[in-house]
Amino acid sequence: MRIKAVALNYKDRMIVDGVLIPDLAFPFVPTSDAVGEVVAIGGEVSRFRVGQRVLGQVIADWPDGDAPPVLHRHTLGSSLPGTLSDYVLFREDATVAAPPSLSDAEASTLPIAALTAWFALVEATKPVPGETVLIQGTGGVSLFALQFAAAFGLRAIVTSSSDEKLERARKLGAGR
Repeated sequence: MRIKAVALNYKDRMIVDGVLIPDLAFPFVPTSDAVGEVVAIGGEVSRFRVGQRVLGQVIADWPDGDAPPVLHRHTLGSSLPGTLSDYVLFREDATVAAPPSLSDAEASTLPIAALTAWFALVEATKPVPGETVLIQGTGGVSLFALQFAAAFGLRAIVTSSSDEKLERARKLGAGR
């Protein structure tokens, strides 16, 4: 795929700062989240076509279901080359269609932050309208969690040390 937009995550900063992968080997291509356009497909590919907007799956060997035994064996921007490139090669089962309702910049934020929040609120538990959920902080995962909580009719309590960020969270549905 030809990369159109890349999103940065806290994970990317921790890697560059030497915290997450202290023995980082070079050459290294950072970042995990990107949206792009399919520019070529292999002969066995059936789910995508040239010109389609797609996202790469951060954990390339976890397309669905239970997590693999070693979660970060095949992870973009750490054990696999990342997305901060002009072109990236993905297997068909490590690729998903990008939502047409989102711009490239918006869609590029989905792989880590949105899926982490989705997994926590929907896969690991089952949301029940009216229940209360505590969301710590106002980073990317937290803001996606807040929006999902509002969509599922959950009462979201958000913590932050910033009054400005708490006000933004209220506008997104916190405290209702």
